[in-house]
Amino acid sequence: MNLLIIGNPIAGRGYSKQRMIDLASLLKQNGHHLEIFFSEKPGDVSRCAARADNDFERIVVVGGDGTLNEALNGLVDPSAVPIVHAPSGTANMLARELGIPSRISDVANLVESGVIKFIDMGVASGRRFLLVAGVGFDSFVTMYVRQTRSRTLGYRGYVKPILKAGHAYHPINLDIWADGQGPIPGQMVMVLKTRYYGGVFIFADDARLDSGFLHVRIFPRGTRSAILKYGIMGLARKTSFLKDVVSLKVKKLRIEAKAPAPLQLDGDHAGWTPVEIEIRPGVVPFVVPAGS
Repeated sequence: MNLLIIGNPIAGRGYSKQRMIDLASLLKQNGHHLEIFFSEKPGDVSRCAARADNDFERIVVVGGDGTLNEALNGLVDPSAVPIVHAPSGTANMLARELGIPSRISDVANLVESGVIKFIDMGVASGRRFLLVAGVGFDSFVTMYVRQTRSRTLGYRGYVKPILKAGHAYHPINLDIWADGQGPIPGQMVMVLKTRYYGGVFIFADDARLDSGFLHVRIFPRGTRSAILKYGIMGLARKTSFLKDVVSLKVKKLRIEAKAPAPLQLDGDHAGWTPVEIEIRPGVVPFVVPAGS
């Protein structure tokens, strides 16, 4: 096969570069023709993905969920070329959801033995995402990650941004329109396409990458004590016991705030409110293990 390999060498804890080299070596041994690209700065992955066309039979993305998001937003046609993901990030939410292996030898085998699964794509005011959108404390954290990140991240790399967000954050009064109905008030909102949030929390156990819906959680309070409670319940997978949290399954959503509030998509800062979000079912082809 003709393969385009795109990698973020500083994803996760900095192991991506070596994983990318090892994967390329295995794929060459198996007779595949490769074009390899290492990103150096934000936007590089999107620019490389924009070159993907019918000359490539697979795009192999080595990195985390943010690297996948950047690649997705660079593709001219996100449905044209199947994506193979070699998870090397911090949370690896998509890999968990699709059962994608972490061992490089297994990823190399996946290129040849995997099956193609089409998953839904979210669009937030023109920007694509695969997993999650949010406005609230988490979006403040991703904003500070963007400002402070220099090299590798990992879970420890979130400590400083979380502390900064905890100091600067204040509850945001939001208005949410769901499939044209509303407004529904809240102070935090999560738009989920996956069960696993941040790799450890579950806020929507019914969310699936191919459900055809946006699974929305609207939290009425955004105080520090409320955030702590919501986090504990998400960690314990008992968010459904929170009777004041509004749970919705919708096709379209609009989020407004009285003053612009940060937006996060797939764990990265992605702009500001107001934002309109919609689901596009069965768009993006991923190569997954048979039976996944």
